[in-house]
Amino acid sequence: MTHRLRLLAAFAFALAAVSGARAVGDATVPPPAASAPVAEARVRDKSHGDALAQCETAVTRSIHEIRGKQVGDLQFGGDARAVSTDGDRVDVKGSGRYRRGAGAPIPFTYSCAYDEASGATSGVLFREADSAAVPPLPVWQADLSKLSPEACEAAAAQSLQANHPRASGIVFDGDTRKLGPGAALSGTGRIVPAPGMNPGVFKYRCEFDNSGRLVAAHAEN
Repeated sequence: MTHRLRLLAAFAFALAAVSGARAVGDATVPPPAASAPVAEARVRDKSHGDALAQCETAVTRSIHEIRGKQVGDLQFGGDARAVSTDGDRVDVKGSGRYRRGAGAPIPFTYSCAYDEASGATSGVLFREADSAAVPPLPVWQADLSKLSPEACEAAAAQSLQANHPRASGIVFDGDTRKLGPGAALSGTGRIVPAPGMNPGVFKYRCEFDNSGRLVAAHAEN
């Protein structure tokens, strides 16, 4: 009887030792190394998705505010891209098209800034493609091929936004663009000075040197 009890006690001790070893082994198993990077990537992708969606909403609102109620069939292209910059700012650029009444589709490009911390958009700027033929230039005017209307308009937009930091939309009228003496490029556009306000007209003027480099830009409304 005593021998049988000793065998049972030894067997119970062996089982307890094996169970303890398994418990210790389980406690030391580290979590999968890939879980943290995957979670971070999902958050980052979601932030950029929010930036694209919010900027498209802001551009849609600006186009309707500036171009009126006849705007319809507004569509955004699939080329939109979001680039993270300093801090929480994400810069979004893309393209799209819309119609005004029964007219032909009007293509445009846009840019917008999105703040990931506040969820707010700012700096909405869109340019409509100018389908009109470029008129012949008088002899005293500079060669348009050496100038950059886009650089001029970007600098003019910065000038406007400095005076109207709450501006919800800026658009340049490509058909009013013209060259003047001394390689000066000028034109007009429309701006919504702040959300809820009526759009107003602004004028801009840029000056280039002989090499086509932008040296000055000014805009006022």
